Amino acid sequence: GIALDPSSRAKLLGEQPARPTAQQREALWAEVADDTKKKMLSMLGCKSFVRADQQDMCGSREELVNRPFAMDPKKQKRYERFCMSIEGKLDADKAYEDVDGIGEQQVKAEIAEFGRV
Repeated sequence: GIALDPSSRAKLLGEQPARPTAQQREALWAEVADDTKKKMLSMLGCKSFVRADQQDMCGSREELVNRPFAMDPKKQKRYERFCMSIEGKLDADKAYEDVDGIGEQQVKAEIAEFGRV
């Protein structure tokens, strides 16, 4: 017999590529409250920013690969709070509190910056 690659086999058999369901696409948001989603999306401008190789799949902030603000420990901590909020592990209101006294404008600027990381 002839060895076929997956694409050729699918074409020969008339198979269509599997498409994720709406439920599968929304799995990331499943545990996040609707009001939190709205706040986060409005602050981020609905931009996608998480890359698979930077996700904290073990649930341990210490194992976080992406430490873009390691040289500024306070800012890195705020970034980690932001990530925890995105993951639904911390309420958005708590994540965006001005715990370091940087001011409302700086908090908004950082949220936008963190969304681009």
